[in-house]
Amino acid sequence: MWKYALQDYNPENMVRVVGNFLPISLKKSREIGRSIKGMKVKKAIDYLNQVIELKKPIPYKRYNMDTPHRKGKGFGPGRYPVKDSKEIIKLLNSAIKIAENKGLVVDSLIINHFVVHRAVSKESRRGRFVHLEIALKEVINEKGVNKNEKSKRNKKSK
Repeated sequence: MWKYALQDYNPENMVRVVGNFLPISLKKSREIGRSIKGMKVKKAIDYLNQVIELKKPIPYKRYNMDTPHRKGKGFGPGRYPVKDSKEIIKLLNSAIKIAENKGLVVDSLIINHFVVHRAVSKESRRGRFVHLEIALKEVINEKGVNKNEKSKRNKKSK
């Protein structure tokens, strides 16, 4: 039985998407997730499109053995994971469509949750497939605090 890694899911202002058995690299998709988590969805899609066009690299922080530094001020090791970026863009577009159907404002969605799990199948025991789970959260004001969360914080402080 499938269980979501996200525990604090609120269906009123959140959207989640799962991609199962995606033929992408676990390490590369983890680095992409680390770099786009917290971004607005439209900005993340633009960033990944620039990665596909080989204009902006994804910084590698964890899996960076023998990875060369890239152009840019203060930019360390990084690469251009094109195939992984295409698959993640497909999932993000699917999440946008779900958000539109729910009636959420697409311009205020941020990537709140990004988890990568290794998928094991009988055909490929080497772990070449992954499960991705992405959750988007609607943020209403510029500070990144939703009205409901603000009222909860005020209740706790009293």
